[in-house]
Amino acid sequence: MPAHAEPPTLPGLLEHAARSHGSAVAVSMREGLRTECWTYAELLGHVEAIAAWLARQEDLKAQDRVLVSMPNSPWAVATHLGLMRAGLVAVPLDLGSSAEFLERVGRKTGALHVIAGPAARAVPDLSTIDPAQFAALPPAAPPQDAPGPDDVAEIVFTSGTTGDPKGTVLSHANIVSNAIAASAVVPDRMPLRLLSILPLSHMLEQTVGLYLPMLKSGSVHYMTRIQPATVLREIRRQRVTGLVVVPRILEMLSRGIEQSIRQSGHWPWWERRTKLAEHVPIALRRHLFRPLHRQLGGELRFVLCGGAALPEAVAQWWERIGVHVIIGYGSTECAPVIASTTYDERPAGSVGWPLAGVEVKLAEAGEIWARGPNVARGYWQDAERSTAAFTADGWFRTGDIGELGNGGVLRITGRLGERIVLASGQKVFPADIEQELRKEAGIADCVVLALPDAAGHEKIHASLRLAAGFGADAAETAVRNANTRLANHQRILGHSVWATGDFPRTSLGKIRRSDILATLGAEPARPAARPVPDQTPPRESTQDQLHALLRRAARNREAVVGPDTELAGDLGLDSLAQVELLAAIEERLGIALDEEQLSAARTVSDLETLVEAGARAGSSDGPSEWPLGTIAGALRPMLQSTLLFPPHRLLARPFTVEGLEQLAGLRGPMLFAANHSSHVDTVSVLRALPREIRRTTVVAAASDYFYRNRLAGAAASLLLNTFPFSRAGGVRASLERCGELADRKLSILIYPEGTRSPDGSVLPFRSGIGLLARGLGIPVVPVAVAGGDIILPKGARWPRPGAVRVAFGAPQHVDAAADPEETARRLHVSVVTLLKGNPDDAR
Repeated sequence: MPAHAEPPTLPGLLEHAARSHGSAVAVSMREGLRTECWTYAELLGHVEAIAAWLARQEDLKAQDRVLVSMPNSPWAVATHLGLMRAGLVAVPLDLGSSAEFLERVGRKTGALHVIAGPAARAVPDLSTIDPAQFAALPPAAPPQDAPGPDDVAEIVFTSGTTGDPKGTVLSHANIVSNAIAASAVVPDRMPLRLLSILPLSHMLEQTVGLYLPMLKSGSVHYMTRIQPATVLREIRRQRVTGLVVVPRILEMLSRGIEQSIRQSGHWPWWERRTKLAEHVPIALRRHLFRPLHRQLGGELRFVLCGGAALPEAVAQWWERIGVHVIIGYGSTECAPVIASTTYDERPAGSVGWPLAGVEVKLAEAGEIWARGPNVARGYWQDAERSTAAFTADGWFRTGDIGELGNGGVLRITGRLGERIVLASGQKVFPADIEQELRKEAGIADCVVLALPDAAGHEKIHASLRLAAGFGADAAETAVRNANTRLANHQRILGHSVWATGDFPRTSLGKIRRSDILATLGAEPARPAARPVPDQTPPRESTQDQLHALLRRAARNREAVVGPDTELAGDLGLDSLAQVELLAAIEERLGIALDEEQLSAARTVSDLETLVEAGARAGSSDGPSEWPLGTIAGALRPMLQSTLLFPPHRLLARPFTVEGLEQLAGLRGPMLFAANHSSHVDTVSVLRALPREIRRTTVVAAASDYFYRNRLAGAAASLLLNTFPFSRAGGVRASLERCGELADRKLSILIYPEGTRSPDGSVLPFRSGIGLLARGLGIPVVPVAVAGGDIILPKGARWPRPGAVRVAFGAPQHVDAAADPEETARRLHVSVVTLLKGNPDDAR
C-alpha cells in the first residue's frame, strides 16, 4: 500500500490485498487430515457474503455492537471482517472468559447478539447466531454503505477485568495505521507464513498476526489445539517463517524442543552446539543447528514477542539457535504496538524504537506516555477512566516506567502499580530484581512483591518457581547470589517457593500478582539467606512422573496407581480429567497423545505403553522430504523406465489394463485402494497409470518391513516414491502424513489388507482405509491386481512369467460422516468385483 495513502478501513485493507495478490493464500487451517486454504479473493468473498447477510437482519443497524466468541479459524477471521464490513462493531471475547464477565460485557455494550458456536459459553439475554450457517451463504454483494476510517471497528475488553469491565474503543484508522507502521519491523525480503497461536480477541494477534500479513501478501495458519508438540509439528508442516507469541508460549516451545532432544539421546550434541553458538554470528547459527531447523521445516526465521516482559534468557535461547527475536511493546489502547525492535536491529535489554508516527515521552516518575494515530479514543461509556488514562491533547498514560537511551531506544524498567515504596521513601521496581534472580540456576520463574512486616512496612519478598530437579537449597542460593548484585534498598528480605505449578496468569500470560499475594498471605515466608539441608530429589523416571501425574488427575484420591489400575474404574478419570491429563503429559513429559489414544487405554499399563511409543515417535526426525524433491522427481521416471518396467514387461505377459476411462476427467489427488498379493503389484499399478498421474502418485509402504533397512527404504522411496506407513502403533501419524501428501496434490496408492495375501484371494480390508477415505475427502478409486501372486507369490524368492491384469473401478466419494467399517467393506466388495471381471458393477 502506498505510504502516502490514507489508512483504509479493515475490510478495505482486505479489498486492497485481494486486488493486489488475490490468488495468494491468506488463511488456512488443518482440520482432521486435510488443510483448507483460502486465497485473499476467497476470503473477501466470504466476508462480503457474511456482511450482506448481517445487513439484512432487521434488528441490526450501523455501529450496533455484536459479541464474538469463536475459536481461531478462517471463519472467525471472515466473521470479524464481515461484521465490520456491515458497519457493525465487533466485541471479541476470550473463550476462557467467565459467564459473569460475558454477561457484564453484553450489558455494558448494549449488544443484542453474540456470534458463537455450540461449545461457547451462553450469554444471558443475547440472541445467539451460529457461525456454522455462514458456510452455506451464497456469494453476495456487500452493503453499499461501508464504514469510514474514523468509525468504531471494535471494542476490546480485558478478560481479567473484574467489577465494571473496561472496553477500549478502537477505530479502523487506529488499527490499520498500527499495522502499517508495524510492518516495518519485518523486512520485505522476508516471506510471511505465520502460525496463529494467540486468540483473535487480543490485539497483538489481530494487528501483527493478521492485518500485517495482509500488507505483505503473507499467510496465516490456524490450529485447533495449542500444545507444544502440535505447534512444533505445524511449524514444520506449514514451513512457518514467523511466530507472534507471548513469553509464556515461547518458553513452552523451548522446553518442548529440549525435552525432545533429551528423549532422542542427542543432549551432548545440543550442549556442544549451544556453547559454540555464543561465538558465532547469528546468520551462521542456523547451520550449527541444521538438524533442529530441519525438524522445524527449515524456514523459521523470527518470533515476535509481546504482551508481557520477555525474560532475557528465553530471548537468548532462540537467538542462540539462529532465530531472530523481535520484541514488541504496547497496550490494547495503542492498537497495540507502541515500540519494537526489528528483524535486523535488536538492542539487548530494550523494546526498540517507537513505531513510525508514534510519539513517546517520559512524564513524571518516568512514566511512558504515547501519542499517535494508533491511540484509542477512550473507554466505552467510561468517562472517568478515559480522563484518567488519556490527556486532552491525545497522550495515553501507559502506567509503565521506562528510560530513553541513545538514538531513542526505549527500555522498560517497571510499572507504576507494581513499584514498591519502602519505609525510607526509596522506590524499588520488581523487574530489576526479577532479572537478577532469573540468572540463577534452578530458577524457572520468579515474582517479586511487597509483603508487610509486623509494623506494616513493605518488605521485598520473592516467590520462586523452581526448575525440575532442584530443591529448596537452590532458592536459598539464588536469593543469596542475587542480593550480592543488588543495591542495599533492593535486597530481598524474604522468599518462598511456589510449588503448585505455574504462577496464576491472564490469558495473555501476564502474572496475576494479586492472586500470588493472596496465596502468600496464608503462607509463612522464609528468611532470605537461611541455610537449609540439601533436598534435591533424584531425577524421576518417566514412569514415576507419569504415576505422579495420574495421582494428581485422579478423581478418586484413595486409589493406588499400579500397572493394573483402571483409569476410569479405579482412578475415576472422566472426560474432563482426561483432557487435563493429556495437557499435563505433554507439559511435563513432552509427549503428545490425542483423545482417541487415551480413550483406548484401559489400564495404567496401557497408558505407559502409549507414552513409551510417544517418546519414540517424538525422537523421530519426521518424514523424509527428499523423495518429493526436484532431483528425486527428475530421476524417478528414468530409473523406472530403465530398471523397473523392462523386467516387468518380460515377466507380465500378457499385461492388460482395464478401466482407464474411470480416471478421465479426474484431477489429483486421488486415493487408489488396491488388493495385494505380491511385491510386483506396485510396479504393475504404476505402469498401468497414465504418465501424468504416475508422476504425482506416492505409495504407502509398511514401515516395519521396507524401512527396517535404511538402504532398502531409500531405494523404495527413490524408485517407487514410497513413504513409511505404520501398520500397528503410530497409525495416527501415518494418516496425518497422508493428509499432508494430499494437500500437496499427490495421489496415494495404499493396500488396505495390510499385508500380502498368501493365495491371491482378497483379505478383509482394515477399517483404517475408511478413516483415511473420509478424512482425506478425495475420490477413492478401487484397483484390482490379478496375477501378481503367480509371478512372485508370497514367500517365493524368484519370479516367473505370468499374465497380469490391472483394473480401475469407478471413483467413490466418501462422506465425512461415513462409518469406517462400512466404507472398508464397500471398497472390499468393489475390488473383489473388479477381480471377477465386472468393472461396471464395482461401485
